[in-house]
Amino acid sequence: MELYLGTIVLWAGNYSPRGLLLCNGQSLNINMYTALFAVIGTSFGGNGSTTFNIPDFRGRVPLGANGVAPGIPIALGGVTGSAAVNVNSVVGGTVTAAIGAGATASGSITLATNQLPSHAHDIPSLTVNISIPVNSASTLANSTSVPTSSNVLGQGFIASGLSSAPAKIYGPTPSNATLSPFSATTTAGTSGSTGTGAAIPVNLPVTGTVSIPLAGAVATAANVSVAQPSLGINYLICVEGLYPSRN
Repeated sequence: MELYLGTIVLWAGNYSPRGLLLCNGQSLNINMYTALFAVIGTSFGGNGSTTFNIPDFRGRVPLGANGVAPGIPIALGGVTGSAAVNVNSVVGGTVTAAIGAGATASGSITLATNQLPSHAHDIPSLTVNISIPVNSASTLANSTSVPTSSNVLGQGFIASGLSSAPAKIYGPTPSNATLSPFSATTTAGTSGSTGTGAAIPVNLPVTGTVSIPLAGAVATAANVSVAQPSLGINYLICVEGLYPSRN
């Protein structure tokens, strides 16, 4: 059975039959394989003037080229994917995250008088001195400083302190007079002041980042296989065969 140039087939042998080559990405001379070069060109490598490469299927599986959707976009001759990926994990270290909605923080605000809760403040007891100036001297002409049968007691007055002469407080008729200055002490007691205020919810936007140190930071790395279950087999490409005509 003759194959078209550039046809790729699976082969269970460990050598390449005549007219076919193992797809190992080797470089071919354009002058020796002119017809094959006309079919595949430099899609798989080569300088295009003297050499060109055949596909390399070692450790790879075919994937439909020039796909857009569905599938993985890949050009003819392009390679993609990996049999394993490196996974880094960190135990410990520092975790940094942005603060957004739902974040909380502490701070302070100033409340108005009507926002304060009920409260009371006691005023302690204190002593109050009261001084009342008085004048008890009678203004009547016949007043005396001692009582008589025709004079009555008015309101006493000491004009110039304790060492001065007694005031004339007796007269023929009662006369109104004020008392001498004196001091008195009284207890003020306690008093209270109360007020009320409704609770007001406060929502404060919080932004920024927060870093949380984790004790015992240990970085580890491991290769994790992502290859599908596979079976090793050879791919062959036809290098001597029928030249495919274009439609």
